[in-house]
Amino acid sequence: SVVALKGDDWGWHIAWISEKVAGVFYARLDSEAWVSSPPKRLSSLNASVLQLTGGEQELKLVLRNEAGQPLVVMGSSDEGRNWQALSLQ
Repeated sequence: SVVALKGDDWGWHIAWISEKVAGVFYARLDSEAWVSSPPKRLSSLNASVLQLTGGEQELKLVLRNEAGQPLVVMGSSDEGRNWQALSLQ
């Protein structure tokens, strides 16, 4: 599973589930040079579905199991540079 979200005028936010190295990863992708930031491992949970939403500086990434129930919600308030686990509510 891979999700992408347009990030202002500089490029894209990309999050994906890795099967080779268990976990959920995130990177920023420059849309002009097609250069990405180093991937960050956001979680080692075995998620099946990702949902990436946000705008401006605030981002939210919901990791869901196969049944669609949320496992954890990750948030960033600085355009994806730093992430923290948020409450499921």
